[in-house]
Amino acid sequence: MVSSRRPAAAAVSFCMLCAALIVLIVILTPWRLPIGDPAAAVKVQEYFSPAQLDRSEAFHDAAKWPAWLGLAVSLVGAGIVAFGGLGTRACTWVGRHLDSWASRVIALATLFLAFQAAITAPFAVWSSLVSRRYGMTVQTWWGWAQDRALGWALTAAVVCSALLVAGWLARRSPRGWWVPACVLSMVAVFGLSFAYPVVVEPVFNRVSQMQSSPLRTELLRYAARDGLELSDILVADASNRSSAYNAYVSGFGSTRRLVVYDNLLHAAPDAQVEVVVAHELGHVREHDVLTGTAIGSVAAGSVTVGLFLVLGSPWWRRRHGTGSLGDPVAVPFVLSLIVLGAFLADPVQNLVSRHLEARADLHSLAVTQDPTAYLLVQRRLATNNLTHLTPDPVLAWWFDNHPSVLDRIAMGVAWEEQHGRTP
Repeated sequence: MVSSRRPAAAAVSFCMLCAALIVLIVILTPWRLPIGDPAAAVKVQEYFSPAQLDRSEAFHDAAKWPAWLGLAVSLVGAGIVAFGGLGTRACTWVGRHLDSWASRVIALATLFLAFQAAITAPFAVWSSLVSRRYGMTVQTWWGWAQDRALGWALTAAVVCSALLVAGWLARRSPRGWWVPACVLSMVAVFGLSFAYPVVVEPVFNRVSQMQSSPLRTELLRYAARDGLELSDILVADASNRSSAYNAYVSGFGSTRRLVVYDNLLHAAPDAQVEVVVAHELGHVREHDVLTGTAIGSVAAGSVTVGLFLVLGSPWWRRRHGTGSLGDPVAVPFVLSLIVLGAFLADPVQNLVSRHLEARADLHSLAVTQDPTAYLLVQRRLATNNLTHLTPDPVLAWWFDNHPSVLDRIAMGVAWEEQHGRTP
């Protein structure tokens, strides 16, 4: 990266980072799977009863309204803050009451996050009511409110810290702050990904070691066959919050965790739990957490340099008389752009995620050699978690981070046709 202080150097670096991001996505995403077309046509009626289809449709018809309206309100709110003058008025008000630069930055960031939380809160409550009506949420309202407050506080801490560091760099070097800020943002993504399992996850879920059992022995055997160093498997007390079944892998290196939800262990036969865990082992084997972290790191660097260019543009200078993130007036605008940009980036992020998930499904089939259990667990997960069985293709392309349940079933059917049924 060029260390010049001129805006031209930032523009060149921005183009290079965007190009690097595209290259990473193209290289690290498994676009072609070796079993042919995983989306070969299967009929939903062959795997789900009319009652299951009706329940899925009813749930998603009810859930889409709070989800869509909440998203729309969040985006409109961000737009009003950035371009409607609300952010400028907030800066004026804060400037009259606070003297220090740091206190203004913290106040403006906190106000923006509080504003977003307030305008979307009614839709979050509405969404929770729908989930409770269909038995998906079992958490008390007090516990639900605590989780939202904790999530907001953690987000505020990260956002305020990032803005303070970037703003301090901008105040010291108004024309060259983008260089260290870009590097620090990229490093921070790796640091957050590394620390997340041991810092953030324990705040929301209590985990314990899986008890000794034939299932645990078999799961560790799968890991060893993959050449993975996995000393244990953790169980999360997710049933205190939700009836949804899940498992996940997070972190990397010494913080890597493989976690299974307790309700899945209690409800599913061992063979189906093995399929789910083998899927997660596929993520570990292919270093998917590192893949996502690397892509996110380069994206963070691109965003940082892009913000420098926007804040240094003639349009911004004419509007605010400043071209630096070191001026608190930039805080609401920057946060609004991030909200809007994250929405626009969703299709790319989810496209990559769907391919990584499909590869993990294929790994699960290859490891367990049990397409029957694979198909059964896909049906169990879909019906219990109220997955949308007939999603709109355009909405799925934009918002879904997993392949559709029919695509996943089709992969199992194709694998079974090539390799035979379970012995």
